[in-house]
Amino acid sequence: MQPIFFDLDHTLWDFETNSQNTISDLLEGFKDKIPIPLSRQDFFSVYTRMNEACWDLYRKKQITQEELRIKRFKETFEVFGISYSPWQQDFAKEYLAECPRKGTLMPGALETLEVLSQYYRIFLITNGFESVQKTKLFHADIEQYISGMITSETAGCTKPDKKIFDCAIQKSGTQSPINWYIGDDYDTDVRGGTAAGMKAVFYNPARKANPDGYTEIQSLMELIPLLEVSEALNL
Repeated sequence: MQPIFFDLDHTLWDFETNSQNTISDLLEGFKDKIPIPLSRQDFFSVYTRMNEACWDLYRKKQITQEELRIKRFKETFEVFGISYSPWQQDFAKEYLAECPRKGTLMPGALETLEVLSQYYRIFLITNGFESVQKTKLFHADIEQYISGMITSETAGCTKPDKKIFDCAIQKSGTQSPINWYIGDDYDTDVRGGTAAGMKAVFYNPARKANPDGYTEIQSLMELIPLLEVSEALNL
């Protein structure tokens, strides 16, 4: 079977729901250490911005993995006027341990994997850390559908670098001139995959701008007719 390639976070694994639930648990668990009451919603909103900014620095090789893991929380707490204290390092460690254990998938992800795995070998291309991403697959119970995973940690580069896509194609062993890749990030996934010669599909449930007119889906189940495997569902 030919391979098909997916992003993981925000595409198959519901990063926002799993992250928000983890942070809610941690704010409750650390309430005796946090000096002021914090709204879970407000904290998560700020954390989301800080996390994205830190990942941008990491992709540019301006910070390390370890710096990213603490910096995103340190700067989030600072927005609320809470100076750095050693317990924040424990907060960051517990987040990293607990969040990957949350198993919520994006809508239709499981059903889509069940169908496509009958026709394709499914590979993942992700900027996440190796051990963390493996934990997500295990706790989301989708390991059985995944033939392989290429992380930025193992590839030595991050999306949208062409090298990580080349590494994934090489690992899959495909000789096909067309390699489908599905991801949610317009720059790192869609533009990056396209620049690497892949047939990129923009997973866009929020209906964000698509100025270059790439192939777009709002539901993962739309891949089934798009890839002409609808007979698997008797459609």
